[in-house]
Amino acid sequence: MNLPFFRKKEKFLVVGIFPQRTTGLLLSVDKDRNLKPEKFWDDFSFKALGPKPLRVLRKKKLIVAADPAFVTTVFSPLEFERGEPDYNKPVSLAELERLISQAIDKEFHHYRSEASNRLSLEELDTVLVGARADNFKVDGHKVLNPLGFTGKKLAAVLELTFTTRNVFDDFKEFFNARDGFHFTGTAEAGLRMLALVGAHPVNLLMVDHGGSRVFTLDKVAWGESISRESLGWSFVSLFEAIAAALPVGRDIVLNFYYDRLNGNVSENFARALGRVMKPVCDEFFAELNQSRLAGPVYVHSSVPLPFLLPHEKGRMQLEELPTEKIMEKLGLRARASEWPMPASEVFMHMAPFLEFYYNKSGSEINRRLRRRLHWLIQ
Repeated sequence: MNLPFFRKKEKFLVVGIFPQRTTGLLLSVDKDRNLKPEKFWDDFSFKALGPKPLRVLRKKKLIVAADPAFVTTVFSPLEFERGEPDYNKPVSLAELERLISQAIDKEFHHYRSEASNRLSLEELDTVLVGARADNFKVDGHKVLNPLGFTGKKLAAVLELTFTTRNVFDDFKEFFNARDGFHFTGTAEAGLRMLALVGAHPVNLLMVDHGGSRVFTLDKVAWGESISRESLGWSFVSLFEAIAAALPVGRDIVLNFYYDRLNGNVSENFARALGRVMKPVCDEFFAELNQSRLAGPVYVHSSVPLPFLLPHEKGRMQLEELPTEKIMEKLGLRARASEWPMPASEVFMHMAPFLEFYYNKSGSEINRRLRRRLHWLIQ
């Protein structure tokens, strides 16, 4: 008997791959849909865990989310003509799998070339690790699943996920597993969750020490598409300006910066530091204005920004990530005080889990596409 009140918690391991480190977050969801962080590893390594803890973790559902430097998704609309006598027959799973697989095989080098350019890699170091088909149409009419329909023309949108060979090699045994493993990008997962509470286009600005990147999820004629754009601004220029004006070492710069944000310096010093930072902040907004951004822009920053959100500037408004609003939309509950990380980091660790937990792409055709990926891993 499987009574609800005897049901165990579901456990999920979320591994985050970032340029500076790899993190691990063990999450649980109980029968009342309370989401709770069980454990957090700021420096996560399967090798460092040893064989016994690793065997336990492998029993959990594994979600791997990679920084945009290590993952990208290529979207491609597909159309298939069904000649006589096929168009009078219902679309079968075997036919659909054959058509989509042939399309991937035919254009694979084009797709991989586009992905390698985005990731600044050689093509041989760019590995296909995910494929799914969505937004199906039969003779121009949108359907959730084309199986069983008759028609002359089939259409679908193909999403191919690529990562670096180093990331693939580190998780090769999991990529080869059939179930219980989900690989995504932090930006892609974030955009899909933001789309639950925001109108298209959905904009996500990610700012860190290495630079700034803008990601936009928008509707197009054949479905949805994600674009990316790099900006030259980073926190390095801000901290270098402070160090040049004082001058002090990097650790002292960071202390001064955080003290000013927290109001722990005198008014005179705060004004002086503000004058030093203003030209660099103006450069930041100038770059944003030169981008295609408009309307609400959700911001994730690895370091607190030198201004408060929301912040309106020109044709755009920079917004905080609406973590609680998304949780409420999905019917999950979580206590912010329980999360072992700054509030600004919670969303980007949570979004990959939410994408997996509420994933609606687990159709049989997508399961078959995942199983056939070994054709194209070279």
